[in-house]
Amino acid sequence: ALAKTEDQFTTYQFPPSPDHPGIRMVWNENGSQPGSWGNGWKWLNALRSPQIECVVGVHPWLENDLGFSDLILPAQTTYEHNDLVIVQRSDILGMFYQDQAIDPIGDSLSDFEIHRQIGLKLGLDEAFPPAEDWLKKAYEGTIACSKHGISWDDFKDRKYVIYDSPTWEEWVDIKKGNGFSERGGGMSRFWETGEGLETPSGKIEFVSSLISEHDPDNKERPPVAKWVSHEEAPDRPKAREYPLIVMSNHARYRFHVQGDDIPWIQELQKVEGVDGYRYEACWINPADAAARGIANGDVLKVYNDRGAVLVGAFVTERIIAGAVSVDHGAKMDIVALNNEQVDRGGSIN
Repeated sequence: ALAKTEDQFTTYQFPPSPDHPGIRMVWNENGSQPGSWGNGWKWLNALRSPQIECVVGVHPWLENDLGFSDLILPAQTTYEHNDLVIVQRSDILGMFYQDQAIDPIGDSLSDFEIHRQIGLKLGLDEAFPPAEDWLKKAYEGTIACSKHGISWDDFKDRKYVIYDSPTWEEWVDIKKGNGFSERGGGMSRFWETGEGLETPSGKIEFVSSLISEHDPDNKERPPVAKWVSHEEAPDRPKAREYPLIVMSNHARYRFHVQGDDIPWIQELQKVEGVDGYRYEACWINPADAAARGIANGDVLKVYNDRGAVLVGAFVTERIIAGAVSVDHGAKMDIVALNNEQVDRGGSIN
């Protein structure tokens, strides 16, 4: 369940009391924080904190932060176990039975089985039934079973179910079940009845009554919505120290970190330095490059107060002056440069 909106105005403190032990263990599962999300150095420093007594990493691969684990539990890829796959965010809505394609690699277990084995050791047998039972129970809650009468065994034989779009009558039933009229939807309940908005006043609020009540002097989120310049924006004092804005977009040829270690993808998106190392590309406008004596292919150090990475210059008119672009998701490669820790892999996040 989502937290109540009012929680945004409540100040929480952690640890909640002076005698609270705080965080002593981190369970790091299927993530690669430095690379996929921001504050990568902050996350790695947290894992290295003396206060953290144990870090458990669960992943099929040795991702950027797995090397900071005390214990690594090898998880399986999707090819190594049976599963139930739901198709979403597509024009075709369906469900597939995923057959195990290969034997498990080494001692790897599925994510579910890793948790199940721990649960069994803790006496939580009922909470963690065998994976087959769990999948069957999940399937029996779908309309493929409840509406169309396709049993679990039949579904496993046929391998997939593709759903038809709802008929008009079914669609009307769905809308009525969510409080809408036959032709209604979206904000129709509000303009038909004057009700239905979840604001405190029940109206469209140009001045937020919640912010006015709880935090009216907040300069970053005032009661009346307006543009608030970020402290590191070009029009703020910080820009005198760091005049270029860095964008860290999704890469075209990989998904977050996934695919960064594939040679032919590296050939497409990396810049080979004079040392033969393939650096993450840094797009920079010719005007900015000329002002700094930068040529195409040069190895650059991109840095701010949060960390530093090495990248390869890609001089192009396809990026505006005043900004550079380094795609996020590179594999970290931490080296020492002039007694400073620098990521040669170019993991900008």
